[in-house]
Amino acid sequence: MSTSRSERGLTFRSKLVLALLGAVAAVLIVALLAVREETGDQITRAIERAATGAQNAFGDFERVRQSQLQRVGAQFAGSNRVPLAFQQALEGDTAFLRDQISYDLGLAGVPSALAAFVDPFGNAIYAQVDGKPLDDPEAAVPLDLLQKLIDGDTAAFGYHRIGERLYSAHPVLLQLVEQPVGFLILGSQVDAVAANAIGQAISAEVCFAIAGVCLAGTPRSFQATLLPHMVAHANRRGTERIEIAGERYAFIAEPFGQNAAGSIVLALPLGDQLAAFDNIQKTLRLAGFAALELALLLAILLSRSLTRPVHSLVAATERVRRGEYNNPVNVITRDELGTLAHAFNEMMHGLLLKDQYRGVLDKVVSREIAEELLKGEISLGGENRLVTTLFADIRGFTPLTQGMEPQRVIALLNEVMACASRIIEDEGGVVDKFVGDEVMALFGAPMSRGDDVFRAARAAVRIQQEIEHLNEERPHDEPPVRFGIGINTGIAVAGNMGSPQRLNYTVLGESVNLASRLCDEAKAGQVLISHDAFINISDRVEASVIGTREVKGFAAPVLIYELVSVADPTVPALAH
Repeated sequence: MSTSRSERGLTFRSKLVLALLGAVAAVLIVALLAVREETGDQITRAIERAATGAQNAFGDFERVRQSQLQRVGAQFAGSNRVPLAFQQALEGDTAFLRDQISYDLGLAGVPSALAAFVDPFGNAIYAQVDGKPLDDPEAAVPLDLLQKLIDGDTAAFGYHRIGERLYSAHPVLLQLVEQPVGFLILGSQVDAVAANAIGQAISAEVCFAIAGVCLAGTPRSFQATLLPHMVAHANRRGTERIEIAGERYAFIAEPFGQNAAGSIVLALPLGDQLAAFDNIQKTLRLAGFAALELALLLAILLSRSLTRPVHSLVAATERVRRGEYNNPVNVITRDELGTLAHAFNEMMHGLLLKDQYRGVLDKVVSREIAEELLKGEISLGGENRLVTTLFADIRGFTPLTQGMEPQRVIALLNEVMACASRIIEDEGGVVDKFVGDEVMALFGAPMSRGDDVFRAARAAVRIQQEIEHLNEERPHDEPPVRFGIGINTGIAVAGNMGSPQRLNYTVLGESVNLASRLCDEAKAGQVLISHDAFINISDRVEASVIGTREVKGFAAPVLIYELVSVADPTVPALAH
């Protein structure tokens, strides 16, 4: 039910506007005029310039390093001396390789470079830094870069950490007479020279950090006051402003390396940018204090009218979560909160009706069909599906119940059918309908579970076993109850039958009729299955051939099998 604006009184929107205007009007006027256009934009631009400058400077640094390493790598790859020395190292003579690589690095102008040799199987054979062999050659091999080279990226370039040093690295394939003999990892240390070049370009302190350690940086970045903050910011994104020893900084972290393994941390001094606005900040503090007092006063006045309906809605939401739909929210206001409470009550009523409908559906049809009907996903008019149909009929029901009280007959029928229904649903089947003392079940409609024929067979054997157990518990003066069961699989039309006002989900077709006829042919305690059903599960069941029989409604004789047992240790074979 809708209400007019005049009937609602003061709207929630009006209350919110009044609160915002009263609380922050003075602060907004001063902030928008004095700070937003000056302080914020000024600092933002400074940070953006620093970040862009750092990216450009680092990009230039990477290009120079990559070009240098590729040039040196090409010299080694094009020479036979190093591959020959490496081949000797593979045979155990690393001394010759050490002398040769030191000599060639000196000729290339990079005597202090990292050089590591890896055999074709990825094993590090020898590595040196600053002309000295490493005790652990494996520590000098960046496996990610080596894999990129193996994958075909001959320009692979990245970063690798060895102890407390950071290196630019480039892998090279070594060949001898055009035959691969191994790999060479060339590296050049990222040191204070690189950090100073970037720092001077943007007027900031720079630190190359990996795993909480600053491996290279400008001299000030290693000072005790600055270093902890730079390391702490290495794994963060965005900008952070910190005042350190009376000086204000903006910290920025830019990732680098394979999978962003490290970060370039920038500490940008903000003193020059902020100095002009300190006096403005003092004015804003006074205005902000006044605005806070006004906001507090308005919050006290509005809290009673706003929090009560909100708390009621929160409590009602908790009741809905528990499935309680009979306790509506008490509507005490005529603003938007009142409209919300009214809509919430209507929602609770709708949920209550849906819950009731679902309860009725679950009792009338199976849960699977009820879910499909509620989702509206079953095609009206039917669809062709591969369905396994099971019919189970109580043999001799009329003489069995002769002389029984009607209430006892219904109780017996309900007990037996409840047992059969439970087993069918346990096996993933759907009870289509009960017709007197007969039950019809579907496997594969409205949804298939992949092994529908075997599930139907196992359900049939279990039903016969459970009915025998029920017979043992029944009064001895009553004759035993026994089922005759028929199973067939084939294409059938599945869908909603009836009228748009009253629907019944079922299956129709020749395959369904054959299952019904097999049920008619089955004796008490017997399970008969068709040839089409048997060939689907022949390796999972034990069955005996009954033979071909003339079946009513079918022109050709039908080959019939009697099911004896299923391949499931928990389900005993049928007694004969």
